[in-house]
Amino acid sequence: MLEHSQIRLAMASGDKFFLVVVSGLEGVTATPRVRVIVDPLRQLRMSERRVVTFSGIRDDTLSLVFDLRPIDADSQVAASSES
Repeated sequence: MLEHSQIRLAMASGDKFFLVVVSGLEGVTATPRVRVIVDPLRQLRMSERRVVTFSGIRDDTLSLVFDLRPIDADSQVAASSES
């Protein structure tokens, strides 16, 4: 989904505007895929819908934040044997 400001920028930029879609990020055996779409307004079908967009956090004490780091093979084996 593109915001109105992004659509205006895409219209003004033409083939200099790129949409990047990243998928396949979940799961242990994930195989991420990055797709770069040049001039998405010409490449994709458009459908208009009424949407609600949320942005910004008013009170960050009411949200959870998880800082993730890669798991090395040794600690993964130790963690699974403790369960």
